[in-house]
Amino acid sequence: IGRELAHSIVKSRNFKRFLKLSKNISDIKTLSVVFTNLFKDLSREGYNIERITDDDIISVFKELKKGNISKSVLKDIFLEISKGNKNFEKFKLIKGEKLEKIIKDEIKSNPDKNGRTLMKIIMKKYNKKVDGKKVFEIIKKILKT
Repeated sequence: IGRELAHSIVKSRNFKRFLKLSKNISDIKTLSVVFTNLFKDLSREGYNIERITDDDIISVFKELKKGNISKSVLKDIFLEISKGNKNFEKFKLIKGEKLEKIIKDEIKSNPDKNGRTLMKIIMKKYNKKVDGKKVFEIIKKILKT
């Protein structure tokens, strides 16, 4: 992590908690951002971040590591947890055959569109539910055949 982020986490009131969690979470940079920025933002917005347990954080980071969620939904997930909703299934990424079907359907619906335009359409429609890199790879693969 960078010097500024390291300095922020050391000065944070969550430093001890961060150190404890960093033993179980390998993505130290994202964990630092969660504590220094994301939790601070949620707190300023009036959400009770005290409801977010260490187990909650570990659980979210496990899903992130498995590729089941993207970093772009972390704030949304922690916001839900702070409200008492620990089910974040709705934030899981669409993957595999389901994603391929979505892309094939979009290509069929928009046969005159190029890869870049299809990418924009899909990303706008599914936003945080799909991995942009995966979408691009699949579009490229399908359009080549």
